[in-house]
Amino acid sequence: MQEIQTYLLNLSHTIEYLLDEYSKYSRQKNISIDSSLFSSFKRDLIEIKDRIGSLKVFDFSSEMSIRYCLSRLACIYWSFSWRSSSYSEEWHSNIFQLSLLDESKVNYSRYEHFFLNGIEGYISTLYNLPETHGCIITNSWMSAFDIILQFLLWKWELATIFIPSYIYFESHQQIENIAHSTGSKIKEWKNMTEDDIIEYIILNNPDVVFIDPRTNTGIIRELDLEYIFSQLSHENITSKFVVDVTMIGTDIGFSYKYPSLDTIVYLSGSKYLWFWLDMNMMGVVIFNKKEEAALVLIRRNTGSILYEQASIMFPAFWIDIYLQRLKSLEKSATELYLNLIWDQEIVEKYIVSYPNDSHYDFHWGIVTINFREKWLRTKENYKKLIGILLSNASTSSYPLVHGVSFWFSTTRVSASDVMSHEEDVFLRVSCGIQEFYENKPLSLLFKQSLYEFKY
Repeated sequence: MQEIQTYLLNLSHTIEYLLDEYSKYSRQKNISIDSSLFSSFKRDLIEIKDRIGSLKVFDFSSEMSIRYCLSRLACIYWSFSWRSSSYSEEWHSNIFQLSLLDESKVNYSRYEHFFLNGIEGYISTLYNLPETHGCIITNSWMSAFDIILQFLLWKWELATIFIPSYIYFESHQQIENIAHSTGSKIKEWKNMTEDDIIEYIILNNPDVVFIDPRTNTGIIRELDLEYIFSQLSHENITSKFVVDVTMIGTDIGFSYKYPSLDTIVYLSGSKYLWFWLDMNMMGVVIFNKKEEAALVLIRRNTGSILYEQASIMFPAFWIDIYLQRLKSLEKSATELYLNLIWDQEIVEKYIVSYPNDSHYDFHWGIVTINFREKWLRTKENYKKLIGILLSNASTSSYPLVHGVSFWFSTTRVSASDVMSHEEDVFLRVSCGIQEFYENKPLSLLFKQSLYEFKY
């Protein structure tokens, strides 16, 4: 918690410095601004610092305090900043960050801004990117993918597209739209093995390969991209590889270790990278720097940048803290998975899925539960099971949330379907941070509820 406090205090000092400098500037330029505004925000800063100092342990209460402090600091900045800052001015002000005065660059916040550069540097360090590679930050996972599609349409041949396994349904829909308008041919399979994929690419050399290392499905599947890429690196392959690495944490060395393969990756930054605070959407594109100018141009022209309002609130906490939390999620999910599959009564009725023997450093924080009888796999039955879980959670004072999406500090359940490829409905369990639960094993809640379900 001390490291988080230090980060928040540093951010509050930065905002306070900008506020003090702007106050001096407005007096020097005879700009009429109600002095009570500065006094009010000064009081806010004192209250924010006091709240930061009161944080002791990272629990549900402190999580809300952190959200509050980040949003209040952002509010102070927003109150004085402008999306199109002035270059110079007299008697009136349209600027807050004074370093932008007399700039030759266009002061549109959709081009670039101060806070964004810090986030991109943080992500580059977190993902251990080599000097040859960089990243850009976007305002959502989907906008990151759309930037890549725009780049492919502009710079790449798209006659043949290869999709060897499940990819997220929204990406899939966008690819289908592109293929419909361009006449591209899509070759698609659901569950090819690594060797099948290697053989197909060597024989056909498709223009673009969309491939995900871990599926977001009821039965979680993995592809060993390190193995696939290492084998293809010895071949004369001209395919462009587009990889969604959202599900595997920071273990993406395969994307830049093999310079003979042309690879671009993207990911959602809305959950893990936002430290489970769920305050804003964010996407990331990671690329070879030879493509940077084109990708930045597309981001600018499509308005896909992560704007200042969100960027200020990005919790760029110490990387060690981030990695520790990934491991905590993984521990929660692993213990739930093992306790369920070791119970004979449960495995007779349910298929429990989790990548326990993963190819990747981060095994994941999600466990899926499927009724073994296929006819039971309906939204209604899973919602009935969720009702039992919530009732038992209430009785045992166990924090549990019913809602879509995943990767929160609190355990969250939903009756999910992937909305494409005709996959069955399944129960997704996004396991919470283990330390939050005061030694209340997640497996006890789920075992009791799975036992109780009757049909």
